[in-house]
Amino acid sequence: MQVNIKIAITGVLLVVVSVSISLVAAAFFFKPKIAFVRSQELIYNYEGTKEAMTKFNNQKQQWQANADTLKFDLQRAVATYNREYTNLTVSQRQKQEEVLSKQDRQLQSYSSAIEEKIRQADDEMMQAVLDQVNVYVEEYSQKHGYDLILGTTANGNVLYGKEELDVTEYLLKGLNEKYLGK
Repeated sequence: MQVNIKIAITGVLLVVVSVSISLVAAAFFFKPKIAFVRSQELIYNYEGTKEAMTKFNNQKQQWQANADTLKFDLQRAVATYNREYTNLTVSQRQKQEEVLSKQDRQLQSYSSAIEEKIRQADDEMMQAVLDQVNVYVEEYSQKHGYDLILGTTANGNVLYGKEELDVTEYLLKGLNEKYLGK
């Protein structure tokens, strides 16, 4: 019985040692395929980004035009009040000042809401673009056998990379072709 246990333990140890040696050898001989991409260039030269930004800017201008109209209306009402001030009774002045104050509060509230809406729309637009880019980078990586693609940023996440490791142009070309349906 003891002999069988010794044989079993010896067999288990041999398996563990051989698996360990195999893993060390694989790690030693495995050379991951790594590349990097100039992230900002990829994002801002992507046709999907350009189109999304154009749509966003048009919407933003429309929202800002509405706010500008309300601001102009308030300025016109204040100018009218100032012109007519001497002809108004104290009661009329108070009533008009309350109306102007309410109009100003509404303008401030609307402007704040629009600013928040613009920030939210910008975040959503950029997230949608980044999602498209990330999906394509993953597809590209799998198709070309990359184990890792790093992204450079203005903050310097990648401080140096050999030029032949830079796949920005290939990614940008493929991403735009996919977006444009080519």
